[in-house]
Amino acid sequence: MNDVTIPFRSPTVNATAELVKTGYRKLHSIHAFSINDEDNFLHFYNVAAASSVTVGTTVPDYTVLLPAGDTNLRGAIAEAYGEGPLSFQKGIVIAVTKEDDGGNSAPDVDCFVSLRIS
Repeated sequence: MNDVTIPFRSPTVNATAELVKTGYRKLHSIHAFSINDEDNFLHFYNVAAASSVTVGTTVPDYTVLLPAGDTNLRGAIAEAYGEGPLSFQKGIVIAVTKEDDGGNSAPDVDCFVSLRIS
């Protein structure tokens, strides 16, 4: 049986934890981009509220690279999980930082994130 997916879109993701959706969720795809001139990292947390995350202290459950871009070209990622979406038991909270793990430095420019979840 196929899951019915719903979109989530935020053009202002940064180092402040942002709630995507509470409750048991599956992540089916990620489309994200950045015009920052250095790599950034999109972090996913398996929690029910943004207030449950202290970015830089709370360990992410999943992290993906947002490659560097520049003012003319965006660094972008597109990942689809098809037959094996990622499961989050409590909910999904996201944040973007300059560090791959353990940091809380905000990107120079907010990042755009679009997700398909069920």
